[in-house]
Amino acid sequence: MITGDDLWATFDESGIDDRASVCVVAGYVGSVRQWSLFEKRWRIESAKVGFASDFHAKDFFAAKKPPYSLLTKEQRSKFIQTVTEAANAPRINPLGAAVQVEAFNALSYGERRFLTGGIRAGHRFWTSGSPSRPWFLAFQFCIRQAAKLTKPGKTVNFIFDQQKEFASLALAQFAEMKQMMLGPSERKKLGGCYFKPRGEFPALYLVDLLAHCGKAYAEGEGKESERIYALERLLIDKGEDIVLFNSSGLEKTLSHLPEDKREILRADIGPSRRKGKD
Repeated sequence: MITGDDLWATFDESGIDDRASVCVVAGYVGSVRQWSLFEKRWRIESAKVGFASDFHAKDFFAAKKPPYSLLTKEQRSKFIQTVTEAANAPRINPLGAAVQVEAFNALSYGERRFLTGGIRAGHRFWTSGSPSRPWFLAFQFCIRQAAKLTKPGKTVNFIFDQQKEFASLALAQFAEMKQMMLGPSERKKLGGCYFKPRGEFPALYLVDLLAHCGKAYAEGEGKESERIYALERLLIDKGEDIVLFNSSGLEKTLSHLPEDKREILRADIGPSRRKGKD
């Protein structure tokens, strides 16, 4: 149970390993009261189908091992329906971003560094960015959007699954954004960053579901898919969508830069390539 008068945001990732073609960070932002309402509904509905203490969207949709393999088609459909209704009923807002890895890697080193948090002054980067980790772009997008959803004078705190491999990287990136990458008004809205076990905070089950289904959408999975059906139900009543950073999405983001700054980024091919040319 979370407490406090400010907003709480929780996010999850899918596809941040080196083999993935798409990486996603997605989650929800809401008040303590609204998260409490969702938590009660989740515990009731998940207990009905035998996984009140744990849930993994990947295993649920694969349905290859208990308790997921024991569910009938009707039970699975009912669970998706009731859980997505629980997410839509309270005023918790979904948001997320997906990055197509091939499109991201096609950019120059400087462009990738800039998009993942590198701050450049003249011909020098003052913050490193992470040109080999496209999911940093999606992560930053979610943090910024959470800050935008937070009213002036209020704070948004962040909760992540403590078991996730990306926890330390996410924490470091969050600290850098809080210190340098956001404007003063947005920085004031960012509270703390915490890591909790899923059983302690059931919202982590919900964001696991959203991130997993968002990755299926970004990979082009068909509308007849159970994952896409779940994603549409999670987003339909909110008027939101998973923002897709494909070739056109990345170009749109970079197109806001002045042309002289964009040319500097295009020309930055990275230290290893520069060394190879010498």
